[in-house]
Amino acid sequence: MCKGVSEQERKSIGLPVEFVYVAVIAAAILGYFSAFDWILPVWLTAGSHYSHGLLVVGVVGFRLWQDKAYLVRDTVNNRWLVVLWFALFVASAVWFVSALGGIRVPGTFAALAVMWLGISIVIGRGGVWRLFPYFVLLYSVVPIWQPLVNPMLQAMATEVVNTLLQLFDLTIYMEGNTIVMPDVVFKIVGGCSGLGYLLVALTLSIYLVLTDRLRGFGAASLIALFMGFALLSNWIRITLIMLFGYFEGPTHPLIGNHIWFGWVVYGAIFLPVLWFLPPRFVKMSAHIPPKINEEGNQVKYVSRAVFFGTVAAVLTLPILAVAINAGTALRTFEPVLKSSIPGYVEVELADKTWQPEYPSASVTHLQHFQSVRDRDDIILFFKAFYENQSDGVEVTDTQNRLQGTTWERINRDPSTIQIGYGNGAGSKLELSSVYGNKRLVVWYWYQVGGMQVGSLVEAKAAQILGKLQFRADGALFAAATYCSSDNCDDATVRLRSFIEAFEVEQVMNARTL
Repeated sequence: MCKGVSEQERKSIGLPVEFVYVAVIAAAILGYFSAFDWILPVWLTAGSHYSHGLLVVGVVGFRLWQDKAYLVRDTVNNRWLVVLWFALFVASAVWFVSALGGIRVPGTFAALAVMWLGISIVIGRGGVWRLFPYFVLLYSVVPIWQPLVNPMLQAMATEVVNTLLQLFDLTIYMEGNTIVMPDVVFKIVGGCSGLGYLLVALTLSIYLVLTDRLRGFGAASLIALFMGFALLSNWIRITLIMLFGYFEGPTHPLIGNHIWFGWVVYGAIFLPVLWFLPPRFVKMSAHIPPKINEEGNQVKYVSRAVFFGTVAAVLTLPILAVAINAGTALRTFEPVLKSSIPGYVEVELADKTWQPEYPSASVTHLQHFQSVRDRDDIILFFKAFYENQSDGVEVTDTQNRLQGTTWERINRDPSTIQIGYGNGAGSKLELSSVYGNKRLVVWYWYQVGGMQVGSLVEAKAAQILGKLQFRADGALFAAATYCSSDNCDDATVRLRSFIEAFEVEQVMNARTL
């Protein structure tokens, strides 16, 4: 890959391209492995849309090795080398920020981009585009497509199945995604969208594209055809199940257990497709690259500067992330959980229905306070403390429920408020009891890495900034009181008086051990 020098000079200044190829992939996998550990349980879940994920990884790894002679071309010029290095470092920086903040999806996408760009540097000119189908497969099994694609696929399935059923002149009624029949009611839920069939079809079609070197219109047509057949198989599956339900009744075995039936229909459609169609597409658009290696079997070399520069760009921030995590582990904090509030006395209440759920917290504590001036002035004060936040063990985790299990949110999006003497940031939430007409107003704020913030987004940003200062602690503080009026103005007054009655800093600032 170094022009204008002899073979002996090439060997003295470079490394075999196959070694560099494997080394860069290994460095990316080693450095960014933590970006994928959350995906493995999804891949190993039976019936998941992504249960073929490990197969895709194996297929991509196999094809990357088998196709290395086809992929490797002349080295990129210096200008594009700098551009690719810069893009690689940007992707690594996105992963770095996501890793510090425990943000899964952007971190995983960025880690795949690092691998994509790193291999592109090794294989030379045009590598980004030649690697595109390989990484489409990898991105397709990152489990984020269900909320993005399912609503559209679900709506399509509902409309098409209803149209197909009308061909049989049946007595049915459709409302939304529900199809009502005389003896049974079917609801086309998200699991019936056909996303799993669609992703498998994408895997099959791209594998054929890579194997047969399809390009342009032929490749696009094959992928579109396979995905179309995948949707068709799902629509036929749903229609047949509903016909069985209509004519045989809701007790038919297929109604309760139909996952296997879907794959039977899928196989019945795709077996003839796989048998007849690929050869025609190969003849139409197969592309044999002209003289992949003009020098025969001569070993190609990558300069040591390119190799070490690429590995450095890949591994610098993962090594820094390890150092930061090690530094944060050396600093421990303990919260001041039991508060003494001037003008209030702690009491025991028989009504303990409000129980926020923060299951991964290091410790939680709930106190009940009564004003010494007004016995009806009752405040519930909750704290959840995290000694060392990490992915899935953090104050902003989605499994946390400030409302608990016996209360429902009235306003889905909390409103931002200013609380305390220092006008610190906080949020306000109104809840209603699932057992009656009680209403509860909650004022809450976060203390993350020594910073007080009032929203989840700010808490996530504070978590990242705190990690850079070797602080991984986090806490939630929430004060709540019952409404006595329709507009809850009285609750607002009581909460403001309570929060201003104590030194916020004593509660929110953790002590270093």
